[in-house]
Formats: sequence, structure tokens, C-alpha cells
Amino acid sequence: MDHSDIRKPPVRSAEALADRIANTVLKRELSLGASIGSEHGLAEELGCSPALVREAVLILEREGLVERRRGRAGGLFISATPLDAAATALSNFMFFARLSIADVFSIRPQLEAIAFRLAAARARARDVDPLRAACRAVTQQAKYGILPPMAELYERILDTARSPILGMLVNALMKVSVVGYLQTHDPSKGMDSMFSELVALRVRQVEAILSEDISALAILHDLSDKFTQRVMSDAVMAAPVAISQDTDRLTLALQYGPAKIRAADVLAWRIHSEINAKAMEPGELLGTEADLVRRFGVSRSVFRATISYLARLRLVVVQRGRNSGIWVGEFDQTQIVDSVARYLHHAHPHDDEIIEALVPLEARMLETALAAGQANGMRAEWETMCLAETPFSTAVAQFYEPLRQACGSPIMSVFHRCLVRSLTLAGDVEQSDGDLSINKWRREMAAAVPDVRRMLMANAGLLSTILGRRRDTAQRERTR
Repeated sequence: MDHSDIRKPPVRSAEALADRIANTVLKRELSLGASIGSEHGLAEELGCSPALVREAVLILEREGLVERRRGRAGGLFISATPLDAAATALSNFMFFARLSIADVFSIRPQLEAIAFRLAAARARARDVDPLRAACRAVTQQAKYGILPPMAELYERILDTARSPILGMLVNALMKVSVVGYLQTHDPSKGMDSMFSELVALRVRQVEAILSEDISALAILHDLSDKFTQRVMSDAVMAAPVAISQDTDRLTLALQYGPAKIRAADVLAWRIHSEINAKAMEPGELLGTEADLVRRFGVSRSVFRATISYLARLRLVVVQRGRNSGIWVGEFDQTQIVDSVARYLHHAHPHDDEIIEALVPLEARMLETALAAGQANGMRAEWETMCLAETPFSTAVAQFYEPLRQACGSPIMSVFHRCLVRSLTLAGDVEQSDGDLSINKWRREMAAAVPDVRRMLMANAGLLSTILGRRRDTAQRERTR
């Protein structure tokens, strides 16, 4: 693999090198399983130390983009599509941002219901056998063994919806929901009856999808909500989405989480659990590298790989030199948004696929904001904003801030930032103030301010039109 485009200038941090390697891999649109060389080869070609390359690769492993294979035919290989990598990044955000399980369920049921309705509307003859085979696989399993086929059935349903961006969001939420449940319940008690009921619900949902019975799907969705409310007590809902340090639960949860189990994954959870258990605040000292390596009983290489990833998310701050040490940091959403937007951009989704996920997400955000009595504040900010003479990219970025703040949900806010960012990346929306379509957008938005629901719908439609027109123009220019 030619790495000449990422060789210069030299990088000094594992984070920067990981970003550079990821961008190069994504631009080349390599297929799953494609080789990107070896750590030793990368170190030589990039002019970096083997230790730095190893840290960068482990960051990309934790993000789910690459995997390391041992043996004679070993090396580094692409292990995820851009959409899968985006889902992993979102799952990591939900795990590390100190959110509650209730935060996850504030949006999952709404997006899931829409995905299932789309599956009913878009199911084809070739979907029947795989869906029914997945149902049979689920009903033949019991206890822990049910989780892999249940995840497979869920993904089959989402595939049938043929809405890749919406499916990616729902799948990330589902994985975190499972892990959240496992870390707050004793897996040895009551799992059989709980999963039997859930399996029966899922099988009935599949039959409703295949028969295109939307009314039955609505009823089953209500039953699913009631099931969740019964299983997830108030105490469970308030619990943070964080894995306990119990080894069995940790291993089980990670197995069905966003990535394969690695020593660095386990250590990341142990460090994160310690920070949460001790209620440590940003700026508190975790310890020196030597102290933490001894305390957690891991190798120095595994420890450094883990710390590099946690530092990438700003969960810890590493200081080298005379007063070296590792301090508790403050989680930064920016890195997650940047990663997800980058992965979505390279997945080449159509604008309509992004907006198909954006519209129900905004509807739920608006519903939450209105329930909190935030409508008047949003209207006032929007009225001023939509009449301001600002570049289009700035206007789009600012337009959503009142809604994100008013809804009060970190998950919905980050999901929304990722989708809007990927839209603007896909559409190349650096526009001039004189663009007639932009002026139309401003006028339409200002006219719709009194009705916030109409405003959001108008924005989605106009944004899609503007971006589509811009993309068509760019395509014509490239083909000349």
C-alpha cells in the first residue's frame, strides 16, 4: 500500500497519525478485509517510530475501522464499513459520556418504530427467507446464547428498512441498550423469561413487517414500550451506561457491545469505572503510568494504547516529562462528531437518506423541547437568526443550536450534530449571500417561525433541495 500521501509532514501524536491513516484509508474506499500493510511497514514508510504507529493503530482498532491479524498472513486489515465505524463511534460516545439508560430510551423507541414501518413498506420477496431464518435462529437459543441471533434478527429488520443512516443510529442505540441492561442486572436471574417474551415480540413484529400490517406494528411497538418500562425499573433507567468491573458481566457486555473484546477495551472500561465510582472530577490525578500499570496489572503497551484512546476522547489528560502523570479530563463531543461525520461522508449517503433520519430525530427533539416549555425561546432566537446576513454554512450551523439546547438530550444533540455535519460535508455548502436559493431558505424559515413544527419540516426540504442542486452543479463541472 502506497502511503506517500500521509508520509509528510511528520506527526508527533498517535491521535494525529490515526486521523491521517483513517482519512487515507477512507478516501481509497478499500473493501472489507483489504490489507493496509503491517505496523512495521507503516512505521518505515511514514517515518514514525513503531511505538507511535502501534498507538495509532490501536486507536483505529478501538474505533472499529481496522483489525490486527496474527500469523504468517497477518497484518492490518479493514474491519468495518464507514457506516459500521460511525455506529461504533456513536456507541463509544454513549458509553463514555456518563449518560443514563433513560437518555438512550429517550430516542430509541421513536427511531425504531419508524425504521420498522419503513421495513414494512420496503420489504421485498428476497427479504422473506432471511428474516424468517433469523426468527428461527432466535427461537432455538436460550439465555446468553440468544444475544447474537437476536442482534442478527434486529440488523436484518433494519436492512429491510433500506434506510442506512436511520438503521445505523438505531443499531448503535440497541447495542448500548443491551450493554446497559446487562450491567445493571444479574445475568443469571430471570434472563430466560425476559428474553422469551422479547423473542415473541420480535417474531410478531417480523410477521407484521412481511404482511405490511402497519396497524399491527403500532400495537406491537406499544407492547415493546411497556415491556421496556416493566423490565427497566426507575433505578435502572437512572443508572449510568457504564460497565461494572465484574469480570463476567464486563466480558459478556463487551461481547455484544460496539467492538470485539481486546485487552485495551477491558482496561478502558476499568479506568472509566474507577473514575465514575470515585466521582472524580476533571483535573484530579489518576496516577503515574508506572503506578497505573501496576494497579491494573497490564502490560505497558496495552496501557499506552488504552490511554491514547481515552486521551483522544479527552477523558484523560496525559502529561509527559518532569511532572508526568495522567489526570481526569473532560469528555469532548467534538472528536465523536468529527469521526462520525467523516465516516458518514465516506459512506456516500444520498441527502434523502440523511434527511430520512434527520426529520424524525428533529421531531423527537422538538417534542421534548415543547414539553419542557421552550417554544417561545426557540422562536425568538430563530426569528433573529433567519433574518441575519450570514454565510449559508454558518446559518445552517447556528440554526439548530436553539433546538439542541432546548431538547436537553446529549444523545439527540450529538446524533443531530453528526447528521447535519455530514449533510454539509456532502453538499459542500460554502455558499455566497447572493445565492437565490439561500435567500429563499432565509425567507421560508422566517415565515415559518411562528409554527416551529412547520419550520423544521420546511428546513429539511429546502436544505435537501439546496444541497442537491449544489451537488448536481459540482458533478456537471467535474464531467466537463
